[in-house]
Amino acid sequence: MINDQLTSLLQQSKLIITDDKISLLEKFINLFIEKNQHINLTKINDGQEFLIKHIIDSLLINQLIDIKSDMQIADLGTGGGLPGIPLAIINPKTKFTLIDSAQKKIKCVNEFTDQLGLKNIIGFSDRLEAIGKNKKYREKFDVVIARALAPLPILLELAIPLVRNGGVFVAMKGPSYLEELNRSVNAMKKLKIEPPAIKTYQLPENMGSRYLLIFHKKNSTPSIYPRQIGMPKKSPL
Repeated sequence: MINDQLTSLLQQSKLIITDDKISLLEKFINLFIEKNQHINLTKINDGQEFLIKHIIDSLLINQLIDIKSDMQIADLGTGGGLPGIPLAIINPKTKFTLIDSAQKKIKCVNEFTDQLGLKNIIGFSDRLEAIGKNKKYREKFDVVIARALAPLPILLELAIPLVRNGGVFVAMKGPSYLEELNRSVNAMKKLKIEPPAIKTYQLPENMGSRYLLIFHKKNSTPSIYPRQIGMPKKSPL
């Protein structure tokens, strides 16, 4: 049943994916749905809605940003592995780092990764304020992606320090993106980034519009950012 639904939705979205990768996606979906009965990874229980709003939404990023095999990509606030795991499945030579502050969710991510046999994913749990100060991760990623994680002014302070010069930060947003963008003028100025390129797409079955805000990083982030844990949320730039 899931296979037929997934195949139909992939065709509607003009996503061309090989059969072996579709099989892996189907396995991931089954693992995710089973785990969601025990740990709250998503509030969406309807199968069709889950496939569209989580799986297809994740995969459509691949059509809108240039993902290459030698890239390092970070997925912030990954939850149960979205969009990181679907993207890793269809880009098996690209390295993905999946990050979430909730250890129980990263435990799920690592279980999924092992059961799927994916070798291109690392998952770990920490606060983004701490990761942004860590020399191992600061300005190391070619692409940083965040989906439904935080309002944009907060998100920029947490994400931009992780992006290398010449890389991009991709914020996945809904129809209220313009309001968030207007509230981010000061954050962009302090973080030395320019307004984003904006790409839009429609989910199948009239399930909504989505917007990718793509920030191209051209300057090193001032060393004071991100601020100490809790400050970005408590007092957004």
